[in-house]
Amino acid sequence: MMQIQALLYSLALSHLKIETKIHVCHVAGDAAVKKLRIGCLCCTQLVCYIRERRKMGSILALHLLVSLLQFSQNMAWTDYEAVSILAYTRLTSRDSVEQGVLVLVNEAVFAYFNATEKTFLLRPTAMAGFSVLEAKERMYCVSEVINAFPRQQDYLDKLIKQTNGAKPPKLSPSVNVYSHFPAMPGSPNYLYCYATGFYPGDIEISFVLNGRPFPGPTESSDLVYGEDWTFRVFKYISILPLPGEVYECFVNHSSLAQPKITVWRPEVSKTIGASVWLTAVVAAACGGALGCFMSVFVWRQRNVTK
Repeated sequence: MMQIQALLYSLALSHLKIETKIHVCHVAGDAAVKKLRIGCLCCTQLVCYIRERRKMGSILALHLLVSLLQFSQNMAWTDYEAVSILAYTRLTSRDSVEQGVLVLVNEAVFAYFNATEKTFLLRPTAMAGFSVLEAKERMYCVSEVINAFPRQQDYLDKLIKQTNGAKPPKLSPSVNVYSHFPAMPGSPNYLYCYATGFYPGDIEISFVLNGRPFPGPTESSDLVYGEDWTFRVFKYISILPLPGEVYECFVNHSSLAQPKITVWRPEVSKTIGASVWLTAVVAAACGGALGCFMSVFVWRQRNVTK
């Protein structure tokens, strides 16, 4: 099996080009100032495994032209179209430097480099694919990654000087709370708390019901950002709204001196209210007509008896 894997990989490698992106982030406080794409500075284990024989500095794209990697135990990642190597160096709010490398396959995390252990940590489903990598190649890849970090540190220092260590402005989130369906007392529903336009990405969202923390589970979307680098995220809960209840969404963010609170009450929608009112009117009219009919019927019966 190992020989078959190695053969398939060697066939596929001849159809590959490499994309290596080096992302350098300077974080002042808790916020990133800028993200730079500096080019090809780092050879990771995946790049070495692919064994691209061209000059790394001149290659900026990685696309699989022929997909030959069809191992049953690795179908989740071997049938891939793109591979990216993301190396980063960042300065934390405590003025310490964090460095790392992520290997992405089809935009999903495939492996990451542990600088402390000086090795790659792979997802369990990826182990078979890397089992054909020889020990000397692994050592070479690790050394290339480690040597790339000082270069990134140099870029980071230059970036700090160019920006004068300026901290970017903190942007407060806009918060919107809404239900998935029109509110109906006693009917299952979902309540969303949607925060948008905030920066940096650190944020906490929680729900409160009638002054107490919501007892049920809270689900969350992924934290995403737009072209303006502001973030957005939403959380939601499953509710059974009742009249008189008060739901609150608490949002904590580094740009806020105190939590932003947004209140939501389960009110019957106008459409539902109009339907209830119309039903009541019709019922009253029918009841009145029935009462009048019964009165006339009884009166006639009495006259017939006399």
